[in-house]
Amino acid sequence: MLDRFTQEVLLRGAEACLPKNPLAATFLIVSAKSQQYEIETTVDELHESLMHYWVELGLENLHRSPVALRYNPANMETIFTDRQLTMSLKIWEKIVTP
Repeated sequence: MLDRFTQEVLLRGAEACLPKNPLAATFLIVSAKSQQYEIETTVDELHESLMHYWVELGLENLHRSPVALRYNPANMETIFTDRQLTMSLKIWEKIVTP
């Protein structure tokens, strides 16, 4: 994930690292969930949504990796909520299966 971040963000210069760029995806989802073009929020609420988004990105990254994490991914209804996660590793099946 860090290699991809380096390629897609860091190597594009300081402009790509500005806060407006990482927050754009979070804002788009929050806006779509509220069905409003303009939203009012606090920095704390936006921070919490951003942290949820980063967790989702990490989960998806593990899901697509050789580790092959199985989990219940967020959808538009459940993203940015304190939903219950169900997770397992495909590799674990190979370890515990005789």
